[in-house]
Amino acid sequence: MDAPPSPDPALVPAAGLLLALSTAPPGRARELARTLVEEGLAACVSLVPGVRSLFVWQGELCDEPETLLLIKAPRRDAARLAARWRELHPYEVPEWLTFAPDQAAAAYLAWALSTSTKTPADGGPEPPGR
Repeated sequence: MDAPPSPDPALVPAAGLLLALSTAPPGRARELARTLVEEGLAACVSLVPGVRSLFVWQGELCDEPETLLLIKAPRRDAARLAARWRELHPYEVPEWLTFAPDQAAAAYLAWALSTSTKTPADGGPEPPGR
Protein backbone atom coordinates (compact mmCIF):
# COMPACT_ATOMS: atom_id res chain seq x y z
CA MET A 1 0.00 0.00 0.00
CA ASP A 2 1.41 3.37 -1.01
CA ALA A 3 1.79 6.20 1.45
CA PRO A 4 -0.89 8.87 1.14
CA PRO A 5 0.14 11.96 -0.82
CA SER A 6 1.90 14.48 1.35
CA PRO A 7 0.40 17.95 1.81
CA ASP A 8 4.00 19.18 2.11
CA PRO A 9 5.84 19.09 -1.25
CA ALA A 10 9.16 18.86 0.62
CA LEU A 11 8.15 15.37 1.78
CA VAL A 12 8.60 12.44 -0.55
CA PRO A 13 8.05 8.69 -0.30
CA ALA A 14 10.92 7.29 1.75
CA ALA A 15 11.58 4.30 -0.47
CA GLY A 16 15.03 2.99 0.23
CA LEU A 17 15.33 4.28 3.79
CA LEU A 18 15.45 2.04 6.85
CA LEU A 19 14.96 3.00 10.49
CA ALA A 20 16.34 0.52 12.99
CA LEU A 21 15.83 0.68 16.75
CA SER A 22 18.06 -0.92 19.31
CA THR A 23 19.35 -0.40 22.82
CA ALA A 24 22.84 -0.66 24.26
CA PRO A 25 24.57 -0.19 27.59
CA PRO A 26 25.12 3.56 28.16
CA GLY A 27 28.89 3.15 28.23
CA ARG A 28 28.98 1.43 24.81
CA ALA A 29 26.25 3.18 22.79
CA ARG A 30 28.36 6.05 21.43
CA GLU A 31 31.16 3.71 20.34
CA LEU A 32 28.67 1.40 18.58
CA ALA A 33 26.99 4.33 16.81
CA ARG A 34 30.29 5.82 15.72
CA THR A 35 31.45 2.50 14.26
CA LEU A 36 28.29 2.12 12.15
CA VAL A 37 28.65 5.64 10.77
CA GLU A 38 32.41 5.41 10.18
CA GLU A 39 32.00 2.10 8.35
CA GLY A 40 29.35 3.63 6.08
CA LEU A 41 26.58 1.32 7.26
CA ALA A 42 24.44 4.07 8.79
CA ALA A 43 23.87 7.63 7.65
CA CYS A 44 23.07 8.81 11.17
CA VAL A 45 22.59 7.30 14.60
CA SER A 46 20.71 9.31 17.20
CA LEU A 47 21.39 8.40 20.83
CA VAL A 48 18.62 8.78 23.40
CA PRO A 49 20.08 8.34 26.89
CA GLY A 50 18.19 7.59 30.06
CA VAL A 51 16.07 4.67 28.84
CA ARG A 52 15.20 1.92 31.33
CA SER A 53 14.35 -1.52 30.04
CA LEU A 54 12.48 -4.12 32.07
CA PHE A 55 12.59 -7.68 30.73
CA VAL A 56 12.97 -11.28 31.79
CA TRP A 57 16.32 -12.85 30.92
CA GLN A 58 17.14 -16.45 31.84
CA GLY A 59 14.26 -16.52 34.33
CA GLU A 60 15.26 -13.31 36.12
CA LEU A 61 13.46 -9.97 36.03
CA CYS A 62 15.95 -7.35 34.86
CA ASP A 63 15.70 -3.57 35.19
CA GLU A 64 18.59 -2.04 33.23
CA PRO A 65 19.65 1.47 32.22
CA GLU A 66 20.17 1.64 28.48
CA THR A 67 20.61 4.08 25.63
CA LEU A 68 18.14 3.93 22.73
CA LEU A 69 19.71 4.09 19.28
CA LEU A 70 17.74 5.35 16.27
CA ILE A 71 19.71 4.13 13.27
CA LYS A 72 18.94 5.64 9.85
CA ALA A 73 20.41 3.77 6.90
CA PRO A 74 19.84 2.88 3.27
CA ARG A 75 17.63 -0.19 3.07
CA ARG A 76 20.02 -1.75 0.53
CA ASP A 77 22.51 -2.19 3.39
CA ALA A 78 20.04 -3.80 5.83
CA ALA A 79 21.63 -7.27 5.90
CA ARG A 80 25.19 -5.92 6.29
CA LEU A 81 24.04 -3.48 8.97
CA ALA A 82 22.23 -6.16 11.00
CA ALA A 83 25.15 -8.59 10.73
CA ARG A 84 27.64 -5.95 11.85
CA TRP A 85 25.37 -4.94 14.74
CA ARG A 86 25.34 -8.53 16.00
CA GLU A 87 29.15 -8.65 15.78
CA LEU A 88 29.66 -5.38 17.66
CA HIS A 89 26.94 -5.55 20.31
CA PRO A 90 27.88 -6.84 23.77
CA TYR A 91 24.49 -8.51 24.41
CA GLU A 92 23.95 -12.15 23.57
CA VAL A 93 20.56 -11.23 22.06
CA PRO A 94 20.59 -7.54 21.10
CA GLU A 95 17.31 -5.83 20.33
CA TRP A 96 16.94 -5.18 16.58
CA LEU A 97 13.70 -3.78 15.16
CA THR A 98 13.43 -2.25 11.70
CA PHE A 99 10.83 0.00 10.16
CA ALA A 100 10.25 1.42 6.70
CA PRO A 101 9.31 5.11 6.97
CA ASP A 102 6.47 6.24 4.69
CA GLN A 103 7.85 9.70 3.98
CA ALA A 104 10.94 11.80 4.55
CA ALA A 105 12.13 15.28 3.78
CA ALA A 106 13.45 15.12 0.23
CA ALA A 107 16.84 16.66 1.05
CA TYR A 108 17.34 14.41 4.08
CA LEU A 109 16.43 11.30 2.12
CA ALA A 110 18.85 12.18 -0.68
CA TRP A 111 21.63 12.79 1.84
CA ALA A 112 20.93 9.62 3.85
CA LEU A 113 20.90 7.43 0.77
CA SER A 114 24.17 8.92 -0.49
CA THR A 115 26.18 8.31 2.71
CA SER A 116 26.50 4.54 2.63
CA THR A 117 29.56 2.91 1.16
CA LYS A 118 29.21 0.53 -1.74
CA THR A 119 29.63 -3.15 -0.99
CA PRO A 120 32.99 -4.70 -1.89
CA ALA A 121 31.20 -6.64 -4.67
CA ASP A 122 30.18 -3.26 -6.17
CA GLY A 123 33.78 -2.06 -6.18
CA GLY A 124 33.52 -0.28 -2.85
CA PRO A 125 36.06 -0.54 -0.04
CA GLU A 126 35.92 -3.10 2.74
CA PRO A 127 34.68 -1.45 5.95
CA PRO A 128 37.56 -0.45 8.26
CA GLY A 129 38.55 -3.14 10.72
CA ARG A 130 37.59 -6.05 8.47
